[in-house]
Amino acid sequence: MIPPCVTHLDNTVITLEQGSYHTPENTLFIDCSASALGELAPLPVFSDDKITLQTIRIIQPVFSASLIAHIEATYQNDQQKNALSQIVPLPNKATDWLTVNAAFMRNQYIWSQDKALQKWLYCSRLDGFSQLVVDAPKDDIEKQAILLRLRSNAPKAMENLMRLIATLNMPKKEAAHA
Repeated sequence: MIPPCVTHLDNTVITLEQGSYHTPENTLFIDCSASALGELAPLPVFSDDKITLQTIRIIQPVFSASLIAHIEATYQNDQQKNALSQIVPLPNKATDWLTVNAAFMRNQYIWSQDKALQKWLYCSRLDGFSQLVVDAPKDDIEKQAILLRLRSNAPKAMENLMRLIATLNMPKKEAAHA
C-alpha cells in the first residue's frame, strides 16, 4: 500500500491527500523528497527560517549536511552562513568536473580562513580530506612536501580552472584559439 502524500505543511498541521495530522508547535519538518538527479538551480542554503540542503563539498551529501548543521548552530546570520555554505553542484556531464572542482577549491579556501571551523573540520569523522592533512606526520618529509606542493599550486590550479571554464562559455571558433 502506498502511503498518502503530504499536500501542505504549516506550523501545527500536516495535511495529507486524505485527512490531516496535528503536530506540536515548533515541530521541525525535513523534506527528504527532493531529487538529487538532474540539473537543479542552486538556492541559498540559508534563507530566513528555511535551510535548503545541498552539496557544499564535492559529491559528499552526508558530510555537506553535517557541516551545514554545524554552520547553522554556530554562526549568527544568513549572510555569514551562506558565505560558508556555497554550493558545489553535482556533476551531470564530463565538463562539470571543472566547475565542481573550482567550487570545491573555493569552499576549502574559505573554510581554511576560519580557525574554529578548521578545527571542527579536522575533528569531523566525515571529513576524510582534512584527516589526510592532519594525520600526515610532521616529520614525514615526503608527505609534508606533497602537502606543501598542493597548497602552493592551488592558486595556479584555480586560475587554470577558471580559464578552462571561460572557454566552455565561448563560441567554438573562439575557444579553439584560446
